This record gives sequence, structure tokens and C-alpha cells, in this order.
Amino acid sequence: MIAGGLALAGCSSKTDTDVDTTPSTDRAAADSLPSGFPSDVPVVNGDVQGDYFAGANGSGVWTLNVTGIDSEAFATAEQLLADAGFKTTDPAPTPGPCERRSGFDNTDTTEGDIHYTVGLCGNQTDTGYKLDYDVGVFPAAATTTTTAAEDTAAPTTTAADESEAPTSTVPHGR
Repeated sequence: MIAGGLALAGCSSKTDTDVDTTPSTDRAAADSLPSGFPSDVPVVNGDVQGDYFAGANGSGVWTLNVTGIDSEAFATAEQLLADAGFKTTDPAPTPGPCERRSGFDNTDTTEGDIHYTVGLCGNQTDTGYKLDYDVGVFPAAATTTTTAAEDTAAPTTTAADESEAPTSTVPHGR
């Protein structure tokens, strides 16, 4: 009888090490995110609204607002980012007040990968908790460095561009 109990105990401990392959309900489904939002950046599940603002060289910024959540979603968002390989950074200043703020990036990406920075800002509002994501997108080509001469070089224009070229004499990049 004791041997049978030990055998059953051995079976139950194996169950503890099984991997759960069920998708997390903490993470927003891809179809609930704005079209084009990077799948490498996990977002907490909730009502998600967002916009993309394009920058130079393929870089840009996604701004997401997640509502329909409680204040625990902030810690969940931090954990999702950590689990995805993002490292904690000093949070960048964000416009407006943040009751809670944190920053992340994935600078340990390999050559050719896209680098992301993520700023989180959480606030209790009159209608519930709101979590804002500011996601900087930096393709490998956009993260190359330039020399001082390249940075101060004036932009070149073609004859076709002459009629639309700005008349400013400020050097490019300043």
C-alpha cells in the first residue's frame, strides 16, 4: 500500500513539470491590436486603441491606450515585456502625469533585428484604469551611426525638387 502511494506521488510530481501551451489570457490577441503593430511587443489584454507615427529611415512610434482593465494590468504588462526578453530601463519622461511609469527595451537584439523601446504610463481615471504604451520602432538601418560630416551635410535636391525645396539655410540634421 505504501509503495502504491509513492508511485502515485511520483506521477503527480511529473504533472507539475508539464509545460502549459495554452495562450495567456493576459496578452492581447494579435487581432485586437492595430494593424501593423509589432508582434514582438506584448500588450496587456484590454480595449486597445492606437496610432502609428512614421519617422525617418523606417523608424516610428506607436502610441497605444489600453482601457477596460484594472490597476493590476500595469504589473502584468511589465511581466509580459520581461517574459518577451525586454530589459528594464529608466523610463523616458512622458507627457502628462503618470501614477506609475516604467521603461523597457530589447537592445540585445542581433544584427539586422528591429530594436524597440517601450514606455508604460498607468493612471486611474474617472472611467477606470488606463495604460498607455509608447513603442519606439528602430529598424537596423535606422540605428546606424553617422559621422559629424554626414550629420551636418546639407540635403541635396534635384532640378525637379528645386521648385518645392525649402528656402531655409539651416544645415540638415540640426
